[in-house]
Amino acid sequence: MTTNGRTSAGWIHDLSDGGQPPETGDPRRHILYGAIAYLLAVLLLVGLSFVQLLLGLWGLVITELALAAFALLACLIRRIDLASAFPIMKPRKGEPIAALMLWIGTFLWVSVAATLQMLLFPQTAAVGEAVGEAITSSGVLFISLLVGALLPGICEEMLFRGFFYRAFSTLPKRKYAVPVVGILFGAFHLSLYRFLPTALLGILLTYLIYRTGNLLLPVAVHTLNNAFSVLVTSLSAGTAETAATAEAIAAGYTLTGELMLSMLFCAVLGTLLLYRGVRRLDRAAMGWPKRRVRPEDEIVM
Repeated sequence: MTTNGRTSAGWIHDLSDGGQPPETGDPRRHILYGAIAYLLAVLLLVGLSFVQLLLGLWGLVITELALAAFALLACLIRRIDLASAFPIMKPRKGEPIAALMLWIGTFLWVSVAATLQMLLFPQTAAVGEAVGEAITSSGVLFISLLVGALLPGICEEMLFRGFFYRAFSTLPKRKYAVPVVGILFGAFHLSLYRFLPTALLGILLTYLIYRTGNLLLPVAVHTLNNAFSVLVTSLSAGTAETAATAEAIAAGYTLTGELMLSMLFCAVLGTLLLYRGVRRLDRAAMGWPKRRVRPEDEIVM
């Protein structure tokens, strides 16, 4: 553990023994390191995109494993305790239900955002269709779920809600890391048309680690979100068609009264579920054991 008299240890903080974070160390250096690591991760992803073009589904597998390896390497280089960087524990009573409510609420708002985006940019449908076809190209549902849901749920969460959240939680207020890491997650997918939906999901996932200190919850929600998309894509594979057809259908969208009412319904219900989910997390937080990292505790690398 670090002490006030050991400034060189301000970068290293082991939360596994329940100790308090040190007061030493310059938070700006932690943020700078996180920013540099993010740029390197983006470059890695760009390079791996060529691997995906060459190897297809196996390229996606290699990409996800490489992101997890990058997160581990970044922690090892900074000598960050892995148990505190990737905290996995049994959720408290009420937390899984709260996480589910928050995901459904976010999903409804993502649906509203995606509809508006499709009205403004019909090519959004083509991008979503192309991504879905790449993931389900194996033709075997189990493999599609493994590559498109479980692997991203684990590997991407290790990188963003593990390493990057730890780096940017040293902002002046730790809660600022929630939108920052969420927006970085959206930008990391390197698609203007996918940015808003993935950023909203990223903010939710970061909020879960911020509130619970448990990486298991964002991993589960990320996996659930992707699994739902894979299942929808697989079930519709025999009826809807190519990316070009999807774009043509989207081009015919008009802002009708029925569409506005459905969007309003999704927005109201989504807001209600988000509110109730936050309240459930509040109630679950009252029973936190001492060994758990509380949201108000500041993490320092």
